[in-house]
Amino acid sequence: MALRRLSDDFERYLPPTGVRRALMFIWFLVAVTLVCGIGAFYSPVHDPAWWNGLKKPVIMPPSSMLPLIWMAVYIAMALSVWLVWRSAPWHRTGSAQLLWWTQLILNAMWMPLFFGAHRIGMAVVLMFVLLVAIGATIGAFRQHSRLAAWLLAPYLCWVGFLAVLSMQVWQLNR
Repeated sequence: MALRRLSDDFERYLPPTGVRRALMFIWFLVAVTLVCGIGAFYSPVHDPAWWNGLKKPVIMPPSSMLPLIWMAVYIAMALSVWLVWRSAPWHRTGSAQLLWWTQLILNAMWMPLFFGAHRIGMAVVLMFVLLVAIGATIGAFRQHSRLAAWLLAPYLCWVGFLAVLSMQVWQLNR
């Protein structure tokens, strides 16, 4: 009860609802853009000799497709958390939002581990932890917004595909 009262008191000092919603959507877009920036910094472009020297599975998509797919995934991720955020006060959606931030941090860790440190085996393990985190986030989001949960489904599939690719790269290059 005290948490709810504190939340209601805090609401008086925030911008009007429409402005607040727009600002929060922008904030979530900025968060996923930062993760995208970390990924771009550690992309194969920065160490082409290492990347080109690896054996790759036959199902590896062309490198030019990956940024486009990730852009769509990141926009869907931002929209999904925004839908949950606006569905109810923090004291009701906080745990779901924390799961989203957790999977986002795990997502940000993968590129530096795989492409930066060249720790393919550890990156594969991280990818499976990320899959569990995404699944948990989808389950938590479903309680607040079915659309938000469905917006994360392509992300889960994409990361699952990338986990298989990563495992195959690891097996081919051990």
